[in-house]
Amino acid sequence: MKAASILTLLLAFGLISLSDAQTPPGASCKTGLPNGVRVTPGNRTISAALTNLPSDGQLYTLLIESGVYNEQVWVNRSNVILRSCGTTSKKVVVQYAYGVSTSGRFSDAVTSVLLVARTNVSAYDIAFNNINPQAKNTAALALTVNFNAQHAGFYGCSFFGFQDTVLINMGSQAYFEKCYIEGSVDFIWGYGKAYFKNCTIGSNSAGYVTAHNRANATADGGFIFDHCTIKPVMSSFPALTNYTIAYANLSTAYSTRRTFLGRPYSQYARVVYLESYLDSHLNVSRWTVWNLNDTRTGNPGAYTVLFGEYMNYGPGSNSTPAAFATTLGSAAAKQFSLSSFFKNDTAWIDASARIAA
Repeated sequence: MKAASILTLLLAFGLISLSDAQTPPGASCKTGLPNGVRVTPGNRTISAALTNLPSDGQLYTLLIESGVYNEQVWVNRSNVILRSCGTTSKKVVVQYAYGVSTSGRFSDAVTSVLLVARTNVSAYDIAFNNINPQAKNTAALALTVNFNAQHAGFYGCSFFGFQDTVLINMGSQAYFEKCYIEGSVDFIWGYGKAYFKNCTIGSNSAGYVTAHNRANATADGGFIFDHCTIKPVMSSFPALTNYTIAYANLSTAYSTRRTFLGRPYSQYARVVYLESYLDSHLNVSRWTVWNLNDTRTGNPGAYTVLFGEYMNYGPGSNSTPAAFATTLGSAAAKQFSLSSFFKNDTAWIDASARIAA
């Protein structure tokens, strides 16, 4: 697992009308929007639309019609909204198959189906799937919020993968509302700040939900799960699934209890679950070390990780957590509220988002 600077993607050529784009019908696109750009299924058409946006600093909305888009979408400009114009039965799906070894020379981020590299980028009601077949020690990302990308918002989106599904990179800041994230090992990971509100987090294999890294005890960063649901799931793509790794059935998930809320990617990892539902696929300790020879938790009596829990419920919450986990009181939990976590910089979050059913 590693992250490095990303080279500029060679985006596809194409023409998208900007001056008089028509808003297609759909749950999220019933009214006209300024600077709306219509996108229809085709050869890398989302990437083409992004390439052809004017470099004028204005906010543009890509109105994406229902269908399957087989491409990597790398957003290399600020002020972009990706908005689904699909419906319940006809969704917008962006998918791509690309995986690399976690011990190889390539950055994991190059596999991303969606990569956000600039500020003020959001997506609504879109599925991003990395359809690379499941294999051990293979990273295949659905999303990267890359270095120093600020104010990335995701509303009603889904992200599918196995290992390393979602990367929140160093210096970046992201918000997820009513999203679905699925994976196996370290499938929400990275170095930045992310807040997950009312999201469903599905483990399709035994493994670790999170792997967070901070450089030191005062560094910014952390993952907060607020009123989320943490549960086991059968893989959304059975044909891609290696059932010697993945759950063969949910009964196995509940009986083996080999999933953990997180492990420390550094000794200053910070992950907190607030008032969330924890299912009983979780190991009774809920948290674990990086590995037996490299715990990365700090020493007993002076633990440096912050693995916090506050008022969680459900059958996976009833046991005593690992010794290096922290049960938070109400005062301590308040520092991980949305406004406190983002230091009152929340105007960019779409609190009025209406998620397509």
